[in-house]
Amino acid sequence: MITGNRFFSIICDLLVCLGLLGLVVPPYSLAKDKDGQQEVRDDLQDEDDHDDRDDRGEKGRLERCLRALSEGKKVPKKCPQGGSSSGIAKGDFNGDGFGDLAVGVPDEDETEEDTPETEPDAGAVIVIYGPGTGLTTTTSGIPASQFWSQNATGVPAISEEGDGFGSALAAGDFNDDGFSDLAVGVPGEDLNSVQNAGAVNVIYGSANGLTATNDQFWSQNTTGVPGDAGANDHFGLALY
Repeated sequence: MITGNRFFSIICDLLVCLGLLGLVVPPYSLAKDKDGQQEVRDDLQDEDDHDDRDDRGEKGRLERCLRALSEGKKVPKKCPQGGSSSGIAKGDFNGDGFGDLAVGVPDEDETEEDTPETEPDAGAVIVIYGPGTGLTTTTSGIPASQFWSQNATGVPAISEEGDGFGSALAAGDFNDDGFSDLAVGVPGEDLNSVQNAGAVNVIYGSANGLTATNDQFWSQNTTGVPGDAGANDHFGLALY
């Protein structure tokens, strides 16, 4: 006859054997696994939360930048610098703390310098300044809107058919003087006999807005720029 103590001892031995065979998982192991699983879930949740915070932060920053531009408020310094392909172009060309707008008109027909002949699709850029109450062309003390082309006084090169001046735009303070400057893509620029090699004009900002002083003309023929200008390279087609 098996006594109670003996029966309990047999059951314990059986559980131990089953545990060794992997058929029964001790309660403490289950608890440990649950804790481990919970730790993994917590880690994953932390990563998800971190990603969500990053997304919210980036989206929120973009929304604040867009709102500031649309309402004519000061543009936050953390707004991304951008160009025509970025969705947001931060430009403060006269350094008053308010966003200004540069608009490319790459199919604009321009009259060639010193001749009455019109050059189709030479291109142009219109700049409208913001005084803090939204973009304007009539507010006293704010620079008047500007019309830029390669025929503008001081801008290197001349307007030619198919240049596409203004096909891409990017704003940035390239000389670190506190005023945004404007890079203008001219992807259809011919360099001597090389057709559509492309170029970039840079117009610098000042307290009076963009000015033709010390403007630059860049291409793959410029000393120090890698590569060689080739036909249909379209240098300046995209700016970031």
